Amino acid sequence: MGIHIQKRSLTSTKEKDLEGNNVAINRKKPYIYDMGLKDKVLPKIHPKFFWDTNFSELDWRKAYVPVISRIIERGGQNEIDEIIKYYGREKVVNTIRDEIHFLANYAIDRAIDFFPELKKEEMNCYINRSGKPYHWI
Repeated sequence: MGIHIQKRSLTSTKEKDLEGNNVAINRKKPYIYDMGLKDKVLPKIHPKFFWDTNFSELDWRKAYVPVISRIIERGGQNEIDEIIKYYGREKVVNTIRDEIHFLANYAIDRAIDFFPELKKEEMNCYINRSGKPYHWI
């Protein structure tokens, strides 16, 4: 599963994104001005969690499913707090339950530890794999 990135030049302070929306860029505190994430400071998450991605070009809005998935698998409470602050608790919980298609057993258990309102039997990643072995992890 690849992470979608948005490529854009950082030479000016006002630009348009791929969808034609106005984007303001501040090199010290990057902001995204768009649907539901308006005026949000990007999460303070170490690039080590996205070793396979060009972190500086990560489109946090479009890549919310793999971002949340990666943090559930590998992050701690600080990273969980950051994605909740950025996306909102409801979006994070709904994404884990309905949109993530695969999580290893340990990550499903971590998700339930972080979000007690989740039930394993309602999680898409559990339902899709129930009874099926996964050998590559």
